[in-house]
Amino acid sequence: AEAITTYLAITLCKHADYNSVVTAWNPGFWGVTKVQHTLAVRGIAMQWNWSEVNPYNANSPLSFISIVEEYIIDSMSYLVYGVSGSSSRVRVRLDDATVISEPGDERFDVIVTDPPYRDDVPYAELSDFYFVWLKRALSDVVDGGLVPRFHGDVLFDKFGSPISTQWERFSISEVDFNPGRLEYFGVLKKGVDPERVYWDLLGRSFESMVRVLKSDGLLVTYFAHSSPEAWAALVYAGRRAGLYVTNAFPLLTESLQSVVSRGKEAITSSIVVVWRRRSGSGNGVLDLSRRENELVEKVRDYLRRFHSSRLRQSEITGYIMSYARTIGLLMSYDRVKRGEKELDVKGIVREASRITANAYAAESGARLVSDEAVFYYLVKQVIPIRGKGVRRIASSSDLLLLAYGFTREEQGSGRTSREGLKRFIGRIVAPTGRRDRATSVASRKLYYIVEPRGSDEASVAEVLSIKGIDASKIDKVPPGRINSVDLLHVLEYYSFRPRSVFHRVFEDLSIRFGDKINEAVELAQALSRIMGDPEAVLAKRVLEYLDRSTGTSRKGGLDEWFT
Repeated sequence: AEAITTYLAITLCKHADYNSVVTAWNPGFWGVTKVQHTLAVRGIAMQWNWSEVNPYNANSPLSFISIVEEYIIDSMSYLVYGVSGSSSRVRVRLDDATVISEPGDERFDVIVTDPPYRDDVPYAELSDFYFVWLKRALSDVVDGGLVPRFHGDVLFDKFGSPISTQWERFSISEVDFNPGRLEYFGVLKKGVDPERVYWDLLGRSFESMVRVLKSDGLLVTYFAHSSPEAWAALVYAGRRAGLYVTNAFPLLTESLQSVVSRGKEAITSSIVVVWRRRSGSGNGVLDLSRRENELVEKVRDYLRRFHSSRLRQSEITGYIMSYARTIGLLMSYDRVKRGEKELDVKGIVREASRITANAYAAESGARLVSDEAVFYYLVKQVIPIRGKGVRRIASSSDLLLLAYGFTREEQGSGRTSREGLKRFIGRIVAPTGRRDRATSVASRKLYYIVEPRGSDEASVAEVLSIKGIDASKIDKVPPGRINSVDLLHVLEYYSFRPRSVFHRVFEDLSIRFGDKINEAVELAQALSRIMGDPEAVLAKRVLEYLDRSTGTSRKGGLDEWFT
């Protein structure tokens, strides 16, 4: 009775999920209209045209009857078929991940889990939508009040009173980064960083899992966050539990028509990270000051193999995939340092970002050295073009990860990942003035790439205007106020002038800016190979004026580099 009632209650919650004043119609392909479920945007967003489904219509896939057939009858039949007549023993455990109860002498070969992504979703608060239904469906009523019947240990307190809301009872122990929640419960002591609380809970969860894992067992985590701080927490938890990364690969888990992905580049896959226990002395100490180039080459090799596989991934997913592999390379060592300075977890994550960016730059075939040139080329590869004359748009969370490796941060300075992005605002990227209100409860800023939207003179002039550069007075600009990307745009502007004028300007710039103008030409070489990018045409004009070869064209995004 408990099992059947529980399954029916879960089915009721599923039906309610698609029949609330928060649901919305989602017109699909071929005229098929679907319903977005209540928490499709990971928050509460009231809809004026909310949808509902007849619960008794057997032909509707979201009716109560259809859900019973699909989620109970079909699913249970599959499970029974899978275990009937098998020597396997299946047990389902309900436990707190930070304090997993010891299962006797039993240890596990594999543990697969999906760690909470820092501040991405307030799980405890949002799951109360389901809790209020379950509490009523699984309890009895006596004298107008609820009394325990099934699963009373999670629906009622120790005095037999029904738990009012789940978040008030359980959210304080949830592995999540939520300063407001900690302040509400009064557990955030003065001077304590709320992120350290999240790190500690995540670390304890990993330690609990390792305690019940066989010595040669695998811990598999799914992760799909673009925040450097979220990756730093994951790395911290793994190192604290004595683990290292042995593999990482993408698994498509997000719909390409997802509400939270609409109108921008988005992570379409979870990164499957495979961990093992450290054994013996490990790989010793890695000094990046001596072996960084070696690591860049390893990541370049991975980039080639990954993109040649033709996996259907968004470009930001491909970058994060490479980034995860770089983190794995660094974590395979017991200690990582640069020169005499040993790197902490945030330092390792930051260096992984820089190494990955340098691998992309090296794969361009050009000599890109400055932070501005490397970052500009990186965002043009990772952030796709949405249409002719349309600006590339990226969320701040994605750009923060791309820019994290360029953060000028001393150990222990306390600066955040935003320091890296700030260096490029106004010159490489600029705020759109809009916010991304679909990805989380706390809206993130949107940025556009400061680049020519077309291959005409007006498009280049627009870029120079955004940067506040007067091409006719470039000789008045102090050398420290201009970078190689700016100089490339100046050269593109003068490529619409007579050849003699272009060469005179180029000679003057060469005298004043030396290595920067040389890198601007190298950047033109790299950009000229990107098919579909309007700036490729402009870069070719510059190279033709300089009598330089443009090389072989490549489609933007690296996905056809290796065919």
